[in-house]
Amino acid sequence: MAMNRNAIRCMAYRLLGGKIANSLFYFRQYHRFPRWNNPTLFNEKIQYLKCTAFKNDPTYTLCADKYAVREYLSSKGFDRFLIPLISHYNHPDEIKWGVLPNRFVLKMNFGNGMNIIVNDKTQLDITSTMSELKKWMDVKSELVSGEMQYAKIPKKIIVEENIATSDIAPVDYKFHCASGKCIMGFTVSDRQASECRLYGFGRDLEPIPYEPSHGHFMSVSYPPVEFNKEDVIKMMNLAETISAPFPYVRVDLFHVNGNIYFSELTFSEGGGFDRKTEYADRLLGQSIDLSLYRSI
Repeated sequence: MAMNRNAIRCMAYRLLGGKIANSLFYFRQYHRFPRWNNPTLFNEKIQYLKCTAFKNDPTYTLCADKYAVREYLSSKGFDRFLIPLISHYNHPDEIKWGVLPNRFVLKMNFGNGMNIIVNDKTQLDITSTMSELKKWMDVKSELVSGEMQYAKIPKKIIVEENIATSDIAPVDYKFHCASGKCIMGFTVSDRQASECRLYGFGRDLEPIPYEPSHGHFMSVSYPPVEFNKEDVIKMMNLAETISAPFPYVRVDLFHVNGNIYFSELTFSEGGGFDRKTEYADRLLGQSIDLSLYRSI
């Protein structure tokens, strides 16, 4: 039976180690190898950090953990921005489906893209959902994309309130920040459609070329209708405050019914393999000062 993409990646990281595997997958994406001795582009620096700070500094493991980061943010005074937590479990077999509300969100506390939005529990196929959750429990993000900050996270399933006001997922607002300053951001909207819409914007909130359309993401030059500049400025200010201790982090937020909600902290977007425009790759790369990282 043919090996799937993730199985091939896991084998490569196991057999070749992080630096060589990252180099090969980077080459496959960009048709050039990353410059390890003098990285300048954003995705080059992400490769470097995956093998150094993200591997060695436990701060990144703590803050990449979608469950543990809640306590971290509470200790910094940001608890009012957390999405209410309904429950958490160490294994799918522990989930008490009967006591969960009709609407909620299931998510794994590590990696990315492992979320299930439940708008109506009576329509949920629990058997299929359990199968999906058990499959996700076996995912090793550190071997799929070399993101070592996930390697030591104790795996959990988080159940959060479904903050959406309808069956349509709220817009994601994502802010790339360096040492407490927002460099650029983007929104992801229309997640229920076959193609999500991705809108990149600069610090001045004007459109910028961020990523070319790829997969199920369609890049657009106009913001979603929910994009209100006053609200986005408030979110940007919050993102800058949260990001202040980090030389680089992407802060993800929601804005629903006049409230700002924290989503997650992302340190290595797409594992450093998401294709950026040259403009975005260079601007973000110039903004990350590698000398500020410990354990390098």
